[in-house]
Amino acid sequence: MKIILYLVAILTCNYLQAQSVSINTDGSTANASAILDVKSTAKGVLVPRMTKTEKNTIPTPATGLLIYQTAPDSTGFQYYDGAKWVWILGSGAVDSSKWANNGTHIYNKNTGNVGINTGATAPYTSLQVNGSLAVGVTMGLTGGTSGSPVPLLGTKAYIGLLPDNNTTNFYQLPAAPTCAGRIFYIRNNSTSVLANVVTAGEAMFTGSSPTPVGGNTYTLQANAAVKTIMCISDGVNWTIARLD
Repeated sequence: MKIILYLVAILTCNYLQAQSVSINTDGSTANASAILDVKSTAKGVLVPRMTKTEKNTIPTPATGLLIYQTAPDSTGFQYYDGAKWVWILGSGAVDSSKWANNGTHIYNKNTGNVGINTGATAPYTSLQVNGSLAVGVTMGLTGGTSGSPVPLLGTKAYIGLLPDNNTTNFYQLPAAPTCAGRIFYIRNNSTSVLANVVTAGEAMFTGSSPTPVGGNTYTLQANAAVKTIMCISDGVNWTIARLD
């Protein structure tokens, strides 16, 4: 009897390996394209639920592995794509049809406008923020020499300069072609030392003047105007607006 049961078990396993498996309450056969076909009108399927910490301790996750991440972290479905965990739409997820990432950066793929706190109202500009808006601030930035100015590329939108002396008081804007549309607000916070803002060679235009300022240097005064300027890259040169 035991031998017969053993043979039946072997034959059943071989059959299951070659066929699709159906789990349901109506006796229907599995879809031929599915190895497992689960059907119900009253119940769902539960996948493993775990925290982010527990998920990250899974040894060598298989490509396609699916889990549901629980609190205290962002919650939602994630799958492993062979290199990293990727959100499927959920409270912690990003709609991949609208957003994408490039390394640590995230950008919008939407061809329309983006609204923050606009409610049901469609945003009417590329970015509309209904609420307060703040820019990053870099304060107390010491300068460099004319031959080795301190770069402003990695700083925030508002920059408070604090040159040490009349030699190390040079600051360089990034090359205009590499940051078209970028805006810097720059103020010389020193009350005794000049601050020189220079370019990588691009011209600097001010006000309504059709000609650039001499050279590629704009000087911010210590005890008089001009102490604060706004610099805008047009992709070729820099436009300087005095904020007296």
